[in-house]
Amino acid sequence: MTSPSPTTLRKLYPVTAVQDTTDDQVIVKYMHFWKFRAMVRLSSLYFRRIDGFRADPAEGYMPTEIWGMTAPALRDWYDRCKAELFVCCWNLDAHETHAMWHDYAGDCGVRIQTTVGALREELGHPAFVSPAVYSPEELAWAERCQAALVDCDDPPHDAFTTGLVDYIDFIKVHTHKLMKQGPSNVAPAFWKQGRHAGDHEYRAILRTGSVSGRTTRSPDQKSAHVPVRLARLVHEIRYAPATDNMTQCLSRLLSRYGFSLPCKPTTLI
Repeated sequence: MTSPSPTTLRKLYPVTAVQDTTDDQVIVKYMHFWKFRAMVRLSSLYFRRIDGFRADPAEGYMPTEIWGMTAPALRDWYDRCKAELFVCCWNLDAHETHAMWHDYAGDCGVRIQTTVGALREELGHPAFVSPAVYSPEELAWAERCQAALVDCDDPPHDAFTTGLVDYIDFIKVHTHKLMKQGPSNVAPAFWKQGRHAGDHEYRAILRTGSVSGRTTRSPDQKSAHVPVRLARLVHEIRYAPATDNMTQCLSRLLSRYGFSLPCKPTTLI
């Protein structure tokens, strides 16, 4: 039997209903300093389970009219999948805004900048060793019985979908346009109510069939940390408040974990 390669790339699966953008598109993420510290310490991106987004209780749902036209078995499937969808959110605005600082970074936070291409490359980077195709018990049984185990399909590995959020009117939705896209357990994670259109959001979704997706299926699991190479992902860091103390805190944190990343104070103060 052929052992699975530990360097199998994570896969990024496009979805017809989800529009993506060019690799050179700048994207940014605002966060509180304690979240940034955890990101650096773990060298990972934080993915939040979609039903834990408090700002919009409709996250991950289909518009009401379409939901009412969907078969009960399919509705059950959507509900199960929604509880396993983990999202990492980014913003498409190249310029800083007071609203984004206030809503996502608070009084003490950072804004990291990268590109869509860099994000996709790091999500595709193999940070996890693929699991064995057969369990230890199956291998032991084969050895005792002198049975030949055939090669299998590639084992599950981390997989993602990235794309732009589509802001739609959940009340006056174009029913036929959405329904003809067919069932998808991923597309609803890229739909948000039109009143949030000012967020200009770009998302990465951890797909439910992947290795990390399997480990996050406990009802109590609300988040997932996906390892990435931060030195390649993060192109710039801006911080607020723009004080000597904040500068020193950032410098010590990055130095402690061996990162050398460009840091600048916010341009809004």
